[in-house]
Amino acid sequence: MCPVRVKRYNRQKIIFLQTLIINQNKKQMKKLTLLFAMLITMVSSAWADVAPGNYLFRNKRSGNYAVWKGDAAQINHVSNKNQLAAVWIVREDGKLGNQATSNLFATMDSFNATGTPVYFVESSYNTGYVVIATNTDIANTKNYCWDASNANANVSTWRHVSNDHEGTSWQLIAVSDEELENIRLTPTYTELKAQAEAAYNSVKSLDDTKLLTSESQLSSPYTESSEGSLAGLVDEDPSTFWHSAWQDGNPGRGVHYLEIALPENTVGGIQMTFTRRNVQADHLTKADIIGVNSDNSTEKVTTLNFKNPTAGATETVIFELPKSYASIRILEQATTTDRGYWHCAGLQFNKAVLYRSMAPTEAAALKVELDKAPELINQQVIDDLQNALDTYSAAIPVEFSVSVVGVTGGGVVYKENTYINGQVLEAPVSLTVADLSAVAVAGYTPEITISTETQSVTVTYYNEYVPVLPEGTSYIKVGAKANTITPATSAEDNDHWFVMTQVRGGESPMYDNGTSTIKRAAAGTDVNGKEVSGNEKYLVRFIPTANEGVYNVQFATGNFIQTSLTTGSAKGAGQYFVYNIAGQDTHIGWNKTTDGTTKANKVDNNGAGNTVSFWESGEITTVGGNNDWSLYPAELVNYTTAALEAAIAKAQSYVIGTELGQYQGLTPSELSAGIADAQSFLESTDQTEIDAATAALNSALAKLTLNKPAANTYLRIKGTTGTKYISGQETADNTKYTRTEDADEALFFFNGTNLQSVSSKKYMAVTGSQWKWSDIDGASTITFVEGTVGKYAIQANDATLYDAGNNVDRGSNVNLATADVRYKQWVLEVAETPVPETANMKITAAQWGTFWAPFA
Repeated sequence: MCPVRVKRYNRQKIIFLQTLIINQNKKQMKKLTLLFAMLITMVSSAWADVAPGNYLFRNKRSGNYAVWKGDAAQINHVSNKNQLAAVWIVREDGKLGNQATSNLFATMDSFNATGTPVYFVESSYNTGYVVIATNTDIANTKNYCWDASNANANVSTWRHVSNDHEGTSWQLIAVSDEELENIRLTPTYTELKAQAEAAYNSVKSLDDTKLLTSESQLSSPYTESSEGSLAGLVDEDPSTFWHSAWQDGNPGRGVHYLEIALPENTVGGIQMTFTRRNVQADHLTKADIIGVNSDNSTEKVTTLNFKNPTAGATETVIFELPKSYASIRILEQATTTDRGYWHCAGLQFNKAVLYRSMAPTEAAALKVELDKAPELINQQVIDDLQNALDTYSAAIPVEFSVSVVGVTGGGVVYKENTYINGQVLEAPVSLTVADLSAVAVAGYTPEITISTETQSVTVTYYNEYVPVLPEGTSYIKVGAKANTITPATSAEDNDHWFVMTQVRGGESPMYDNGTSTIKRAAAGTDVNGKEVSGNEKYLVRFIPTANEGVYNVQFATGNFIQTSLTTGSAKGAGQYFVYNIAGQDTHIGWNKTTDGTTKANKVDNNGAGNTVSFWESGEITTVGGNNDWSLYPAELVNYTTAALEAAIAKAQSYVIGTELGQYQGLTPSELSAGIADAQSFLESTDQTEIDAATAALNSALAKLTLNKPAANTYLRIKGTTGTKYISGQETADNTKYTRTEDADEALFFFNGTNLQSVSSKKYMAVTGSQWKWSDIDGASTITFVEGTVGKYAIQANDATLYDAGNNVDRGSNVNLATADVRYKQWVLEVAETPVPETANMKITAAQWGTFWAPFA
């Protein structure tokens, strides 16, 4: 095995030794040959015989090429080598890159800027092949040898061993600069050639007269007798078809043909319409058009490629007949399975006047470039084709008459005049094709409809109502729920934005999610007080149409809601009825309308976080359902009171007193005065004043402290998810606490350290993370932790009491800031001191007694 690494220091030494050996006599030859072999072993174990450059890596077993995939499975193997991802760069420093990425190979699924040295180790089993590895111990280490094994989708790692040497053996094929340029430019050339072919075959006018009208015009010596018929080609039924003979076996390429006798003197441009049979195999993909003269001599007219070889598809192809033939043949050259036989479900021909007939010299020059089949694509090849296309396009003297109708409606503005490069041209006016591309009106998107039959152009301008949002730091101020909508008046109108919400699953606004769909935000999402920047997606406005009560709906992102409830430009904007459901204020329904008068699809929602969709049709008459929406006016202001409003709401939630669950530190009058003072700044538009008022109120609230239970207090513990108390009764397995509505069973005594049930005389205890009942010697130290307003978490031994399921459950150490905080907090109620009970004596295993009583 000969490990090689990119760099060559010993080539001159080896060449010198080879020359020396040739010049010696036979006796010296034997000695020097041995020496040469030893030297080769020594020098090649350190350095390489792989020159830096570009290479293809071809696997011996699969015959496929290694290719950079560009995702988590970075290396794949493909049969198509003509792509940049299949070209690998061997660098001077022994590292490996790829023409499709700027990063270097690091591991099988990692490419980065640093990379790692790669070894090319000669295969022990396959001469001329190497193993690609990250170390030289290829037989014993699972190197990154890139084993392209069988149907494995990605290249993987393996050892180079006798039973799998072909999968780990790779042929390095050098890629020249010319070949690399060919690979790099081929996609550009392919796209340009498709454009040029479309331009060359473009139809100026099409004759509706059908040239194939009868089965009698069709013939073929290869018609299959067991299925299909010539009649199936002309009956305009896509389920019937003609099939060439298949029972005789594969005839080979270029044998089976279909012959068509076209009307006399059919010459010039022809459009062939070809409908495929609705099956998956033997579709025609390439065919020669053969002209048959009256003496039965034949000549090739052209070759046609079918771009859409899918079942049931119909496509049109254009060709020219240079003269009138007695008939023409469609001669198979390739099919999807290459079995030689093929089929067709529908066929028609029409005369066509091609644009190239108006510029024959330029068209001929373009055809020369289209017919070229360069072995290697370079920039000159692309430039030659581009120049021929440009010359041909400029030579077509096509003029159109422009007719523009002045109507305003549906959010679409039809301009009376056509604007060309800043000039207003009165309609009608003559425009060239080049002029059409220059049509532009600020804020409008033109739609150009060309009729080649009447040589007319209709230009429709769609008002994009491009939002002009206020400059500087602007905030969204959401007002009280609106009864109805107020429509926008212009693109610059910022006084009529709304936030549109749906209640199901927790009220939240809909938004433009930036990927063509409209969604509902998560429950509780509030944009009040948020900056406009970054939250434009939540703002909507309603643009009136020619139909009363019908609007185009636009987001502040500039996108319009389309007829399909996706987002896009004004050109595809849908029309929507927006109205009060059953005449009730604040309850908004909306339906798509296609005619401006009929309420079609209802706009529905399946809950917070889901995509807005359609559901059934007809006017919405019931409130409270998935079709019941709300509208909140959204004012764009340069200040925000959101933080102040939150502080006031928090202050109003406090109750100052001396009972458990209430707060102390401020007098009620002091708190009321602080709230009133803060409220006076809600009307301020000075952000400095608003921030100062917010800070003052929050500073006052910081003085409040929760009244925690004192020692020797009786209390009841109520959950926040229901109305039940913790019961003093133990469950059968003593691993949970039950709930009760019986106040007597719910009474507890807190001695300052432990909690004891008065009814059962048991103490609350935690073993590990499990809450249980216990006697006094097993009781846990109870800690009350302040939670949200007036509530506590109850903790012991790093476990938190958890209110979930059918019982009060054990709980591990729980963070009160998490989403399920309502299950972890409890309301504590002070209870009156109960009637004293008889004292009890407990004798422990240590034979000493504790005197205790369950009262203060």
